[in-house]
Amino acid sequence: MAALQVALEDTSLTEERKQFISKSVANLVNLYERFRETNESRFGDSITKTVQSILRELEACPEASKLDAAFREGLYALHEELGIPRLALKPLKVPPKLKKGSKS
Repeated sequence: MAALQVALEDTSLTEERKQFISKSVANLVNLYERFRETNESRFGDSITKTVQSILRELEACPEASKLDAAFREGLYALHEELGIPRLALKPLKVPPKLKKGSKS
C-alpha cells in the first residue's frame, strides 16, 4: 500500500485525487485490521468498496492507471497472506487495439 502512495507522486493526478487515494489507503489499513479481528462481512464489503473507489481514481490518469495491476497483485498477495478470500473486483480494462488500415 505504501508503494502505491509513493508511485502516485510521479503521476499527473491532481493533488485532490492523490489526497483522496492516500486517505482511502489509510482507511483500508484500518478496515483490514477490523476485518481480521472480527471476520465481519461488513468490513469485507467496506474493503471492496474502498478498493473500487481507488481503482476508479487511478483510471483518471494514464500514468496512474498503469499502477492498477501492481496494486491488485499486492492486494491478492495480502489476502493470501492473511488467509482471507480475494476481493471480487472488476477486471482490468484492456486497452483498445489499434485498427490497421486496409491496403488498397
